Amino acid sequence: METTAMLNSYISTRNSNFNRHALNLYLENLGSQAFPQPEVPLRIFKTIDEKMTEHGSTFFSFVEEFENYINGQSLTPSQKQFLYRIVNDYLKDLNSKSFNYGFRDYYPAYHSYFKTLSQVICNTNTQAALATTEIPALLNEIVHRHMLILSNDIEAIPVGQKARVITALYKAMAATSKTNATDTTNDNHQQSSTPTITIPSLPESIHAIPEACPEDSSKSLTRFTVGAVPACLPC
Repeated sequence: METTAMLNSYISTRNSNFNRHALNLYLENLGSQAFPQPEVPLRIFKTIDEKMTEHGSTFFSFVEEFENYINGQSLTPSQKQFLYRIVNDYLKDLNSKSFNYGFRDYYPAYHSYFKTLSQVICNTNTQAALATTEIPALLNEIVHRHMLILSNDIEAIPVGQKARVITALYKAMAATSKTNATDTTNDNHQQSSTPTITIPSLPESIHAIPEACPEDSSKSLTRFTVGAVPACLPC
């Protein structure tokens, strides 16, 4: 009963925006099981909100206290990223209501801060994955990642044509890879020891997983994951 009362307290504050995002946090954690105990992320989320309100425009005072607080919670990088995304969504929602009573001019700074924290973790995870990859595989990962970034640049192309465009890009890269796969040196025409980048063929239809954009939950992105390396594409 005590735990139930505590959970209810997080979604029945005087701040209706906080209540809504706290409920969303609970539901997302229920699905992902990022935190075994559902009260823990709610408590941290509420503490972060209270610290932002307490420090207000004294942004760097908040940063100092927040970093000391979050480092003492023994969270994994994935748990931190989960929380930062929730806080980021909450602040983005508050920023979109800048014309309403209750908006504070320091909200954009906090929003940018938590957005950056999420990106730092994403970059760190990517670098760690790349560091444990063999050189030929590493080259493949890099090529794939740039292909994914390129696909983000062609977002304006109608959905029905995107699969054909990306397929054509992969085929072009594969043709280039075959041309440069071997090299002759001196008069012996020996094969070069340079690692070959192998680009797998792409099926005619691309099966990708749509996700909610972390920057705007009303948008739907097509996210890709290449091997063990997540693709952190901008929204």
